[in-house]
Amino acid sequence: MKASENLQGLVATMALALALGVPAAAQETFRVGADVGFAPHVMATPDGGTEGFNVDLINAIAERMGVEVEIVNVPYSGIFAEMDAGNIDFIIAPTTGNADRASKVLVSEGYLNNDYRFIIRQDGPEINSLDDLRGLKLAVNRGNSNDVWLSERQEQYGYEIVRYGSNPDAIQAVISGQADANLSGSTVSAWLTQQTPALEGSFVIKTGFSYFHPFKKGDTELRDRFERHLECVKLDGTLATIYEKWFGEPPRPDEAVLRAIVGSGEPGLEGYDPTPSVPDCG
Repeated sequence: MKASENLQGLVATMALALALGVPAAAQETFRVGADVGFAPHVMATPDGGTEGFNVDLINAIAERMGVEVEIVNVPYSGIFAEMDAGNIDFIIAPTTGNADRASKVLVSEGYLNNDYRFIIRQDGPEINSLDDLRGLKLAVNRGNSNDVWLSERQEQYGYEIVRYGSNPDAIQAVISGQADANLSGSTVSAWLTQQTPALEGSFVIKTGFSYFHPFKKGDTELRDRFERHLECVKLDGTLATIYEKWFGEPPRPDEAVLRAIVGSGEPGLEGYDPTPSVPDCG
């Protein structure tokens, strides 16, 4: 067969593909890891899908990147091993940015503050400072970071800690009057108080930490590409809209939701590159 006939055949094949609506190449797909069931970040829907703050966030970023995402349900205890093995490209499960974590994975800039917040009954005690905790009975999920935080300050502020096997049980203790308040993550607290009219959010404890997206060590190109689009959903207000949808209130001025970082990664943590980058909002 002559070269000209080969070329004609190729052109004809491409023309047929276009006429039939067949794409010339498959769309890029990222497999992202999440521990499905952590409300309100990633939750299962009755039809077998997923919903939540982190789901809306990754979908908004994927749309701007022009890629598809497949959310892979992985227990959090094994999620980093799955990424190291190459079974997922990166992680969307809420992960706290700290020095220890950043020494093991490549981190994006933070996208959401990881603060703590007290939950009280509508008729519960007013808590405007830690001094207001004196004499109160505080319900907490046994052994979690909130329990650790309260335990370290119990002697100083003079409250009683009542520990439960799960956070829903601790919340129920507040509803039933067995405890005065519960301490949870601020995002979980905001979502729970929307679902439970008897409860309201109270005093917020600023931890100085935020949630970030972990990438495999050395995967700088993907992290930086992803982050340029993450910054766009911050700058154009998309992420603030998602925040209000799931937490029932606008983000506070100091929220990472509103803060686009100069450079790539989180300042002060390993892997941060201070080289200015331009958000990709095209």
